[in-house]
Amino acid sequence: MEVYIDYTFWSHLSSNPFTAVWQIFTGGGWVVAVIFFVLLSMRLWLFWRRSVYAKKAKFRVIAIDIPTDIEPSGPKRVENIFAQLSSAPRTGNLWETWWQGFHPLPASFEVVGIDGFIQFIVRADESLIKLIETSIYAQYSSVEFTEIDDYATRISMGDLDNGVYDIWGAEYVLEQKLHFPIRTYPYFEHIFAKQFADPLTAVFETMNDLKSGEQLWFQIGILPADPSWQAQGVQKIQEIIGEGGKKMGILGRLVGVVAGEAKQILSETGKQSLGTEIPVLNSGANVALGQANFQGMLTPDKEPLVAAIQSKISRPGVSARVRIVYAAKTEVFSQARAYAEFQGILKQFDNKPFNVFVIDKGYCTAVNYFKKLREPAKKRALLERAVHRAFCASDRSGILNAEELATIWHFPMNMVQKVHDIADVGTKKVKASHRVPRIGAVAVNAGDITVIGQTNFRNEKIQFGIRNADRRRHIYLIGKTGMGKTTLLENMVISDIVRGEGIALIDPHGDLVERVIDFIPNHRINDVLYFSPSDTDYPIGFNLFDAGDVKHRYLISSAIISIFKKIWADSWGPRLEYILRNSLLALLESPGNTLLGIPRLFVDKDYRNKVVNQIQDPVVKSFWVKEYARYQDKFLVGAVSPIQNKIGQFTSIATIRNIIGQTKSRIDFREAMDMKKILLFNLSKGLIGEDVSSLLGAMILSKLQIAAMSRADIPEEARTDFFTYIDEFQNFSTDSFANILSEARKYKLSLIMAHQYVGQLSEEVQKAIFGNVGTSICFRVGAEDAEFLRPEFEPEFLVADLVALGQFEIAIKIEQKLNKWLA
Repeated sequence: MEVYIDYTFWSHLSSNPFTAVWQIFTGGGWVVAVIFFVLLSMRLWLFWRRSVYAKKAKFRVIAIDIPTDIEPSGPKRVENIFAQLSSAPRTGNLWETWWQGFHPLPASFEVVGIDGFIQFIVRADESLIKLIETSIYAQYSSVEFTEIDDYATRISMGDLDNGVYDIWGAEYVLEQKLHFPIRTYPYFEHIFAKQFADPLTAVFETMNDLKSGEQLWFQIGILPADPSWQAQGVQKIQEIIGEGGKKMGILGRLVGVVAGEAKQILSETGKQSLGTEIPVLNSGANVALGQANFQGMLTPDKEPLVAAIQSKISRPGVSARVRIVYAAKTEVFSQARAYAEFQGILKQFDNKPFNVFVIDKGYCTAVNYFKKLREPAKKRALLERAVHRAFCASDRSGILNAEELATIWHFPMNMVQKVHDIADVGTKKVKASHRVPRIGAVAVNAGDITVIGQTNFRNEKIQFGIRNADRRRHIYLIGKTGMGKTTLLENMVISDIVRGEGIALIDPHGDLVERVIDFIPNHRINDVLYFSPSDTDYPIGFNLFDAGDVKHRYLISSAIISIFKKIWADSWGPRLEYILRNSLLALLESPGNTLLGIPRLFVDKDYRNKVVNQIQDPVVKSFWVKEYARYQDKFLVGAVSPIQNKIGQFTSIATIRNIIGQTKSRIDFREAMDMKKILLFNLSKGLIGEDVSSLLGAMILSKLQIAAMSRADIPEEARTDFFTYIDEFQNFSTDSFANILSEARKYKLSLIMAHQYVGQLSEEVQKAIFGNVGTSICFRVGAEDAEFLRPEFEPEFLVADLVALGQFEIAIKIEQKLNKWLA
């Protein structure tokens, strides 16, 4: 806008200055005066209302735990974040602006080092926090936000005055306020090697070297910039190439200021009342930034200047101010280190001759004269500004575009994180599907759900569980010792007991069973059956031969052989298995027999004849009558001695003999399933030995399988769910285990199996598990197991994710559309 003054007016003024002023005022100057005082009043009112609004604002401090898989494209992603934030609203409606005092409040993006630990932090008004989180989530879906107390408030003015802490610091602004860029991240990429040399590495190195009691705060305050800053950049280009407008005189510029102030107020008012903004761009500012073409107008010395400005104004920008504060306890405070290391942090971003960061001498601790008098006051002022992140719209700190901001504040690459103690997410989190049963959801029947855990995706704490229908496909848990497998089993068992479900718990250590007992409700005490082989005073009879149905003879014999074969795998042979199988089938056809009858069958001829006479199976009977009877004594000794030795290892133990030697089992597994009983098996290896524990556990599983299959005599809808929990199940798993996994589901016998690593299982059992199990739960595992499990959890979780799981964290896959997530 150009203003022309008619200077002939001055020739009519009186030589008396007071009279001349009166003549100017009555000659039309009063209009300017009225406008000036109206505008001043409006500005004062706006200032007052904005100060009230700022005092009421609620600021939140958010700690950002960054992902561990950031690639060199990190700064580019952060540039997108700042580009989105630059569009934050500058004004509200008429009521919000002029009465409530709404105006944009500063957000502070920070990197803080305390005692060598590094944390990314954002501080902003709660109305802006959601936009910031959403913008960051859009680029880094696995990032985590945690609201924390403001670290800066831990150092009080009293600590400073009393000499507990000392500080050094300064605020930095751009030397060229608007249009020229600093050095940005593309300059830090090697052209040929395509390797990115992260400029923030120097900041991380400095923070990582901080000692106990030392802190370094790197704060970048931002505010939405005046929308005309890019248009002013176009004007600057026009000035450089010689197309600038005529300069005004002093009076003309004064009138221009008043007119500009009026336009700004009218623009804000018009935008609030009409929903659109009144154009206030200056001459030349309406040139489309992307279409500006100055080719042919530039001399070689002007071309770099124009290119630099065009690069800067081609991206959205914000008003920005950088603050660096070094605070430390007095005994470890190092003034020399502050000047040597911290003062040069921003030097690497110098882009001479275009733009550099310079210290704002009004806000720094450096004092050139009257040091004792002025230094304490300047330190107090800097600390107060750092605590409140002082920055206002009228602060002419300069404009940084999105690329420049992303250069001085971005998440480090993975390789940089590994050598610095930077707060990261630790483990990958994945959002749970909406199909997963959530405890407390309106449409969810809580009585049909067993609680598994709590999700922690983006700090969203939601309890979830698994439906009985999904549990019938079995649950498989794997993870290193101490990661929480037994705790999860304990919680699930207790949940089932409280909900009135029938359960069996096979515990090779004994501690889990003892803890569960403490949580059994009084109304379910009579449902409990506690089996402990170490209890010699009250041995409970357990006879695997007491099946009750001839259809299960071959199933029982195969189960027993699988058990013995697992225990004595190193000395197992086909002849041993052949004779043992026929021995078992013979005893199963003769009522009232037990495992104690196996060695007796070889040495007691009368007993053997009694058993053989009751055999109905012609093949089995033929073995004993025609084959075994013709064995030579020498051959017989070599054939049956291994069997006698192996069975004798168990039958020679009085405690075990009293259990497996009873012809009638005291535990009715079928009744326990149908009546929803609580079966607790304490098979502590420390009390009865590992082999005995394995034998009894495998026998119990076989009994459960036989009981489940006997349910074929009732309709499926009449079969009640029964859940069997097996801790360290590799001790009890045999090659026949595949039959249980494949057939138990239809009889509503559900298995929940836990162990430590895949190598504990035979190849046959591995195939049975991963071919039949519907729900897999993975705690932290080793690299070899993670590679083996990767197909079960990818693409959501890879090898590195399964290896990095923390204690009590799980990656879980429920066969419900194959949903996978971390809890």
